[in-house]
Amino acid sequence: MARAARQVGADPVRLLAFAYIDKPVALIGCDELSPLMRQVLRGWGMTETVVAECPQTDIVIRRTKKGYSRSSPWLAHSISFQNPVNAVCDFLVDLTNAYLADNPQFLCLHAAAVLLDDGLALFPGIYRAGKSTLSVHCAAAGFRLFADDVLPVDGKTKEGIAPGILPRLRLPLPDNSDAAFTDFVGRHEGPRSDRYLYVDPEPDRFAPRGTRAPITAIVLLERIDTGAPEIAEISSSETLKRAIQQNFSRALPALDILDHLQDIVSNARCFELQYRTGEEAVDLLRRRVQGKA
Repeated sequence: MARAARQVGADPVRLLAFAYIDKPVALIGCDELSPLMRQVLRGWGMTETVVAECPQTDIVIRRTKKGYSRSSPWLAHSISFQNPVNAVCDFLVDLTNAYLADNPQFLCLHAAAVLLDDGLALFPGIYRAGKSTLSVHCAAAGFRLFADDVLPVDGKTKEGIAPGILPRLRLPLPDNSDAAFTDFVGRHEGPRSDRYLYVDPEPDRFAPRGTRAPITAIVLLERIDTGAPEIAEISSSETLKRAIQQNFSRALPALDILDHLQDIVSNARCFELQYRTGEEAVDLLRRRVQGKA
């Protein structure tokens, strides 16, 4: 539900309007967050105005003694962050929630996605499987990155839609990263904090918000410590179980979600990929998935 209008005293309110959500985001006493948001968002059509009073809106971020404090309908209580980059990182969760609330026809999968030839390969968000890091490895290898964490999917066309949010890596980088990967990350470094680093690839390696492509492969990831890397095709039924667990759409009825996911999985090749390093994973994706969907 919307937040009531409020007086903000001496602090002006910076309203950020986005092309794909209905209500603006209000910044109170924290204008410095605006350029950070511009850096990590691509294709959102963000515009700014300054007003004396906060209107009724959903997402409000204000500077307090605790740091950058955010309230929204998707939070049980306000949440604060001292570091501005960390505050923006967490704000993107609410921006995604607002986007889905205003576009209820979309599924939203917790998954990374990269464009291999003419179709998307999805990496569902299994805990600590390395989907974000692998997606950046793919960008470094020349593929176009669509998403590193969440992927909206059109319920009618079953196309993946790039969310237009720069990929984010946890720090420190993996110990087994090779020189080519660390060099790519260093040359494309975006905003960073003690916890996270955003990577800002060239436009041909990163799809802005709204770019669409069919989903032609789903790759379940498993990082291993020993043994040889391996990729194998698996059943659509096993893949569907994993895909259901990674959906967090709220507006669509459960049966519609199941039908949509079943259509997506049945029209994609399904794999399980075991790997130790990102370089190994990219090599297997090239040889076994690219161009064969």
